Amino acid sequence: MSHSSPSIQLKQQNIKEELKDQFNQFEKPRRQLASTNPPIKRSILLLGPTKSGKTTLANVLKDPFYIPPYAKVGSSENQSPTVTSIECYTSTHITVNIVEIPGAMLNNEQNMTQIDEACTKLGVTQFNRVCVCASFESGILETDIELFERLIKHFGEERIKPYLSFILTRCESKDEESRANITEDSNKDYKFSRVMHWFDRRIHFTGALNPVDWDRANEGAILDQFKSVCKDRRRFLEFIERNPGIEPFNIQSPKERSSLISSFRSNLSINSTLGKCEIIEQAIENYRNKFQSIMLNHDPLPDNTDEQKVLAVLNLEVISEICESYPTIHGDESYNLTIEQTNGTIKAKTIWGVLNGLVTFSQLLFITDRNQVAINASIVIEDEPRFPHRGILLDTDRRFLTVTVIKQHLDVPWTDYVYTPEHVKEIIEYARIRGIRIVPELNTPGYVGALSQVFPGNETIRERLIGGEAILDEKSVDATNSLKRFWPRAAVVAEKLWSLSNINTMEDPLARFYVHGSRIHELLKS
Repeated sequence: MSHSSPSIQLKQQNIKEELKDQFNQFEKPRRQLASTNPPIKRSILLLGPTKSGKTTLANVLKDPFYIPPYAKVGSSENQSPTVTSIECYTSTHITVNIVEIPGAMLNNEQNMTQIDEACTKLGVTQFNRVCVCASFESGILETDIELFERLIKHFGEERIKPYLSFILTRCESKDEESRANITEDSNKDYKFSRVMHWFDRRIHFTGALNPVDWDRANEGAILDQFKSVCKDRRRFLEFIERNPGIEPFNIQSPKERSSLISSFRSNLSINSTLGKCEIIEQAIENYRNKFQSIMLNHDPLPDNTDEQKVLAVLNLEVISEICESYPTIHGDESYNLTIEQTNGTIKAKTIWGVLNGLVTFSQLLFITDRNQVAINASIVIEDEPRFPHRGILLDTDRRFLTVTVIKQHLDVPWTDYVYTPEHVKEIIEYARIRGIRIVPELNTPGYVGALSQVFPGNETIRERLIGGEAILDEKSVDATNSLKRFWPRAAVVAEKLWSLSNINTMEDPLARFYVHGSRIHELLKS
């Protein structure tokens, strides 16, 4: 900072005292509330390019009176990873461990593993939030977007997305209206739009006292900035405090990472103990094609790959040894899925349970930072649906859908607008192979609603509930947008109908929604 005259120094001292009074008034109710709640601990990982304001953010969280150096943002950025522990108050006393990774370590794809090594050396490998920073003054550059893409590729989009948050720094002089405009404009901006879907299009604003105004002892500007700094700091700490209902994001050392996964090849051997069974055989063929399609877009394993770390065999065991032709409302859909380093097993009482197990198995595949397909090992999953009937209702009476679109729904030029018996048979067969029951619905007059008066909503009636269906009003959709409108919403219904009855909040399934939302997005693009 520049040397100040005695009169400026006196003004600065008076301003500092006023800032302390403001902060004490601001913090007093929080300290009182915190005394009634148990203390908690949180860890955050700060990432972003050089000059993105990471160091300033970490310092402001530690000390709201912090004034950045009288220079461009980022000039004081640490050249080595650091960990800082701060004590503060929200609705409770909160200890926050802040790990800051310098931008210079993120300049190329080969450096991404340094994040894992740095966190391991610092002794902090589990994070409640992963915060990516960008400076409002610098804006988002093409190199920044490339950095974000490298981060996503390194950690895996499905794995890291539930923890990501986007921080826009240097916003201490922006009022609420300006920030709303920034958010709106950012979502429209081409560069921002390429990255904002990873952060659910939400921006956290932060700032610090401006060193220029402080050197000039500009009291009005400093007091206004301090109000914004305190509000932004409080909002961010409350965001960190909130428990997203999922386990912390775990950064593994390179050694741990290699020991916990199995590599994957498209020629995985899938074997069934049932012998000849059309539905199982068709499922095996469908998934082989799916795995080969996935492998086409990613790199093959090198020739020197350790075969003891390659999943080679997936066995399908049907305990009943019965090859049923059609799924029924009373069929057992439970399954056990076990994955070891070189082999996996799906064991179920019926073929329908095996099909459920195959769906789960396919969703466990992920892409490594080397652009290769892998799967976690070891894994043991025991699963079954809560309700026997879990369906979707396609109202083709209100809005005609082609057989092709109906088939697309079952996987995730018409003139008469009539389904012939051949069409119905084709759809039923297409669904049967996938373990899906087709239940035709007949339109009935409105007065059949009187039946509800005959069956009161008592406990006996509730016990007869067999499930439910997701329904989309087809008056507002057609064949061009039916899939995109329907499935993101139907996924919520599916979660409720499959999960246990004691899962009644959003916290538990939230991470699954993030992951499945990305999966649906990719499916609908193809």
